Amino acid sequence: MAEKFKVNPITGKFDMVGDGSGSEGMTYTNAEKTIETIGGVKAGTSFENATMEDVFNMLFYPERAPLISLSASDTNYNREIGDVIDKLTLTATTTKKSYAIKLVKLSEGQSIAAPNAAGGAEIFIVMNVGKNVSFTATVADEKGLTGKSNEIKYAFRRPIYYGIVADTNANPGITQGLTKVIPTANSGTITAAFGKFDSMRMIVAVAGTVSDILNPSGYKILNSFDTRFVIKIPCLDGQEVPYNIYISNPNKQESYTCKITYSLN
Repeated sequence: MAEKFKVNPITGKFDMVGDGSGSEGMTYTNAEKTIETIGGVKAGTSFENATMEDVFNMLFYPERAPLISLSASDTNYNREIGDVIDKLTLTATTTKKSYAIKLVKLSEGQSIAAPNAAGGAEIFIVMNVGKNVSFTATVADEKGLTGKSNEIKYAFRRPIYYGIVADTNANPGITQGLTKVIPTANSGTITAAFGKFDSMRMIVAVAGTVSDILNPSGYKILNSFDTRFVIKIPCLDGQEVPYNIYISNPNKQESYTCKITYSLN
């Protein structure tokens, strides 16, 4: 004999309200909304003639959204302006949870026509990546539950040059022959390892400005870079870009490492 129960609003306990003849089974009714999420029962849920099977399934087997992660064939995320990734392969790896997977989509607009319902690797091909871009991927199952991947970003910036020169007559060719660093942000600090410069001069070239140069002891030495001028340097994208050139006084020094604080245009 199946029985029906209902929460007594006064005692808060279950009261039997009938024998529930037929195949109806035990049911649970409570119009008061739950105040917190327990298992798969979300806060704000109420029940009306819910079977005990449904209630227990909601409690112990909550619906879970599918998962997705994104990886790239090229992991050089900081690049020089003018550089181009001819062919980029992005792999979205999905994991099925409660329901079959129905949609896998890339933030650039591509989608998989028939994704693996049980989860797996989905491949996106992007051609000629040569500008700042961010990729994410999303997944949706047949019930509309969704997941979002990690972000993969490619950033393109002008390089910074530094090194040692004999005099103040630095030209584009000399500057481009120095150590080249692709900065990882539009402003920040790079570490520059200068070789021995006995009676030589330190030089820094930036498509922007330098606010500080610190020696290994932490002292500011930008004031010793008393020769400053601007030259146009031909860059990888075919543009001639103005670079600020900073050249120090001659110094008899062993090699050491400086920290250069910069801001790009």
